[in-house]
Amino acid sequence: MLKRFIFFVFTLLFVLSSLCVQAQDKFDIAERKTVRLAPNEFTKLPKNIILALETRGCTIPQNFYTQPSNVIHGEFEKKGQKDWAILCSKNSVSSILIFWNGSDKKIDEINVAPDKEQLYKMEDGKLVFTRLINVANTNILETLESYSDDPTILDHEGISDGFDYLTYYYYHQGKWLAMDEEKSLE
Repeated sequence: MLKRFIFFVFTLLFVLSSLCVQAQDKFDIAERKTVRLAPNEFTKLPKNIILALETRGCTIPQNFYTQPSNVIHGEFEKKGQKDWAILCSKNSVSSILIFWNGSDKKIDEINVAPDKEQLYKMEDGKLVFTRLINVANTNILETLESYSDDPTILDHEGISDGFDYLTYYYYHQGKWLAMDEEKSLE
């Protein structure tokens, strides 16, 4: 009887571990299938930024819905200054790189996350890459700020990051502030 019980337990553990491996394999496959573009495919990017991204080994993962995506420019440090933000993926981990005033000399890096964590299961069961960065204008940021205990004067743009759950990044007094907003997928 004891031998049957031990055999049953080991069989059950084997089946459960196989199911976990299969589920993990689906995420691994979907992450590998994520479309990633080379920096030089973004013709509006300044040459020095393309070179800096290539030197780092970056590719730019594409949101399943909007392509090309994840290369933006805005006034992220101060009004009137053209900064660039790029979602850089290297070794299946992405981060937002900010090139201040179009220079490759001073680069900030924010929100480092594994690409697998950015996969979303569609109604048809397909897993797709959803991470998307956009320029967050001051109107959006002011709305979020009204819920904050620490009001900040918003005089330039920020960066939104996410898909279903957005995080807004705003550069203030030498550091990045993060504000979260959850939205519905309707």
